[in-house]
Amino acid sequence: MSWYQKYARNQRTLEDIAEEIGMSKRNLQRKFDKLCVFTGEVQAVKPGTSVVVTMDATNIGNNRMLTVLRDTQKKNLYWSWSKTEKVEHYEKCLKSLVTLGYSFSAFVIDGRKGVRQMLERKYLNTPIQYCQKHQIEVVKRLIPKRARTQAAQYLRSITIRISIFLEVQISTALEIWQILYGELLNEKTFHSYSTTLRKWWYTHKNLRSAFCSLKRNLFYVFTCQKYPSLSIPNTTNICDGYFSHLKDRLNRHRGLSPLRKFNMTNFLLENF
Repeated sequence: MSWYQKYARNQRTLEDIAEEIGMSKRNLQRKFDKLCVFTGEVQAVKPGTSVVVTMDATNIGNNRMLTVLRDTQKKNLYWSWSKTEKVEHYEKCLKSLVTLGYSFSAFVIDGRKGVRQMLERKYLNTPIQYCQKHQIEVVKRLIPKRARTQAAQYLRSITIRISIFLEVQISTALEIWQILYGELLNEKTFHSYSTTLRKWWYTHKNLRSAFCSLKRNLFYVFTCQKYPSLSIPNTTNICDGYFSHLKDRLNRHRGLSPLRKFNMTNFLLENF
């Protein structure tokens, strides 16, 4: 197992390890294939153990979606495999953790509406933190850096300061923005020469979408400030950063079969 650890985690090649231990590359690969590199077991904890859970999913390749739940100590609490990212997969993982004795003091999610609704339904009154980074990226996609209107530039500048300002400051800034530019949100462009297409649409639809997204999620974006004693992360970087390191290790072994890649990923998830 120690040689497999060097192969998977320390990013050494099969040729390198085979030469060191005096074995052919093919025989070494066969030996690794026979190893039970991961147990698949998740240890039970003392009933009532409360954790702040950060949840996210990523595409590992080979039509495999990996859903991971981590705590603030950067420990993988649970993970599952699927073909797509669905709310039911998060729900299943959380249910498994409850069976193992965990309870949840807060959740950190990437902003999926369905996940939030599921958490509010299943875990009533448990704080939910939207990832501030994801909220900023949503607005950035809708409003480019060199926006044409002053209203869009102002709204973008408010958004990129979410991570360094207090909720009351952002809320006040949005109220001021709405007083100054709110009429743009309902401005319409009418279609005058065709009856088969829509007769009208919002002139500044991206601006409207960005503002509505901010107003709709504002309550959840600053949950971390409302419960300082829980030390809730303000982003899902605990998962995002881990995914980057995980994929970097996997990419060092390009050409792995789907099964070998699956086994290596589970080994890394279970041990590191």
